[in-house]
Order: sequence, then structure tokens, then C-alpha cells
Amino acid sequence: MTSPFNIQEKLKIYFPILFELLNNNKIDWKMVEKTFFKKYEQYQKKHKKINSTFQIEASFYSIITAAIKKEQPAIMLLDYIQKLFEELADNLDDTEKREIKSTIFGFLTNIDTKYLNFLGELSVLNQFKRRTQFKLVKTEEKLTEIGVNNSTIDFKFFNPTTNGFELVEIVNIHLNKKNTSGDESINILLTQKISEKLLKKGIKENPKFFLVPVLWGNWREIKCIEQYYKKFEPSFQNAGIPVCFVPFTTQEGKLVQKFGTIDTIFANSIA
Repeated sequence: MTSPFNIQEKLKIYFPILFELLNNNKIDWKMVEKTFFKKYEQYQKKHKKINSTFQIEASFYSIITAAIKKEQPAIMLLDYIQKLFEELADNLDDTEKREIKSTIFGFLTNIDTKYLNFLGELSVLNQFKRRTQFKLVKTEEKLTEIGVNNSTIDFKFFNPTTNGFELVEIVNIHLNKKNTSGDESINILLTQKISEKLLKKGIKENPKFFLVPVLWGNWREIKCIEQYYKKFEPSFQNAGIPVCFVPFTTQEGKLVQKFGTIDTIFANSIA
């Protein structure tokens, strides 16, 4: 069956920054259409009753549609994605842009919370490019000496300061009311997600490997994780403090989209 979405043409109209980031690196748009349409049919079968209100986890295209309808949560998230892609387009060189093509493909073709996983990867990549001199060498780099079962790492960077390589993996953690309901639930969630990721990659103590937990949830759920870290100061092997995206209203009434670590993201802001 032919896909009815015409994704490429619609993105040229509503999200042209994508093509600047792609930088003439061609994407197989027929495969994008085919992959997305297949997942869309599966989603429709799974959810026969569709909620008319905006849901962050639907898909990137749902965000665009909801933003056009002037739904505020969608407008704020789309604005964040727009600015993220603009910064990546400015901060990545031609070879780095070529490396993230598969990440963009995943971002464009996934439904439910899965597309957020790729958005998390791009957000973390942007943080590294903004704050370090690292150069992206490879995405989905195969691990040989320190990996198991042909596992891969999300990002391989060249660090000009040490003249060596840094390996960065992202673990996306999706929050809800249940898994943030108390300290025990949060402990189980974090331990399970982070430990499983380390185990899956087969990585032991390796100083060049860094795991970045990315949280996805509403500000109340993220606040629960922030309070948990303040209370218990948990530490996980090779892992940093979680980062997250949260939209805020400042004390002056200005809307702000922030992506940062949970220990700083609520500073001087009103959720």
C-alpha cells in the first residue's frame, strides 16, 4: 500500500531546518515513508481509540500537526527541536553531519516514545559540541575489546586535549506516575535502566566510556528524580547525572525550553 504521508514535501514546508542539517546527505525518503507507514499501521491497530488531545509520545509529525493547531505543549517542544537542529547545523562540520544521518532517520520513522530516544541522542550530542572541542568521529561504533555480542556505542569522539577517543552512550529513561511514585520505585527504575545498559554493552570500568541518562517526562516526574538525587546522591559506574528537557515559564512570564542536568534545570525557573 502506498503511504499517504508525503513526508519529504511536508517537512520542506513545516520544518526546513532539517534539510540544512542533512547538508545534502541524501536520505532514502521512500524507505522513510515505508518504515513510518508500517509503524503507523501497527500503532493504529494497537490504539483503536485515538485521543484527540496532544500526546508528546505520538510522533514528530504529531508535534508539527498539534503545533499548527496552536496546542501550547506542542509549540514549545517543536520550538526546542527547531533550535536544537539550528545549533547542530551550525556546530557540526560536513563529516559530522554525515555521521548523524542514521540518527535522523530513526527520529523521522519512529512512533510512540521511540522517536524521543533519537531526540535524546541529538540533544546530548549538541551539549558535547557546545561545551567541548570534541569532534564526532562515528555513530554506532562497534565495540571490540570492551564490548560483547557485537555491541555498539552511540558516539565516538576525538578529544583534541588528550589526542585520544571518548565513547559516549545514551540511555533514555521514560518517566511516568508509577515509576516516580516513591524512592523505592525510582531506585528500581534507575538501577534497572542504567545497569541493563552497562550489562548489554559489556562495559566494565573503562575511563574513556561515559553513560548519559536522559529523562523524558513531565516536570513533576523529573522533579521527583531531582529530589531523589539530592536526597541519596546515587552514583552509577561510568555514568553522569541525568539530563532532561523541560519547558518553563520564567518569573517574567517568558516561555523557555531548557535541556540540562537535573541538578541545575530548575534553577531560576517556574515550571
